[in-house]
Amino acid sequence: MHRPSKVDRSRLWLLILLCIGHLILFGCGSQQTHDPGITATVASLETYLTDHYQSPHDYIVSKFATHDVVFIGERHRLKHDVALVRELIPQLHEAGVYCLGTEFARHVDQPLIDSLITADTYDEQLARTIQFNQWPWWGFQDYIDIYKAAWEVNRNRPAGTPPF
Repeated sequence: MHRPSKVDRSRLWLLILLCIGHLILFGCGSQQTHDPGITATVASLETYLTDHYQSPHDYIVSKFATHDVVFIGERHRLKHDVALVRELIPQLHEAGVYCLGTEFARHVDQPLIDSLITADTYDEQLARTIQFNQWPWWGFQDYIDIYKAAWEVNRNRPAGTPPF
C-alpha cells in the first residue's frame, strides 16, 4: 500500500479544506445560484495556495524571517501535531531559532530541561521525570520525544553555534 508523502498529505488536506469551504459557501443543493464574486474569490484563493505552496515545516520556519515569536497551535494528544513540533527543531536551529516554549513543562524545571538537552548522553528517565512533574497523566512519549530531538540537535550542532 502506498503511503502518501508529507507533501501529498498536505495537499490532500488543502483539497479537503477547500471542498469543505466550497460546501459551506455554496451549499450542497443544485438549485442554488452561485455568486460569481464568491466563485472568483475561491478560485483566486485556490490559485494563490497552489502557486505559493510551502510545507507546514517550511511555512513555520519562514515566519521567523519577519517575526520574533511564532505561536503554533497544537491539538493535544494528536501524534501528528506533536510530531510537527519535534520535526521542526532541527530546521529551527538551522534557521537561527534556538528557543522553543511549550506548555507541557514547568518553568521551575527549566534547569533540568537545560541539563537534559545539553548532556553528553540522553537520559530518558530524566525526560520522563520532567514530563511527569508537569502532569502525572501527561507523560505521552510523543512529548518526551521533543526533548530527545532538542538533545540530538545539540549533540550534532556545528561548532560555534548556540545550543537549542
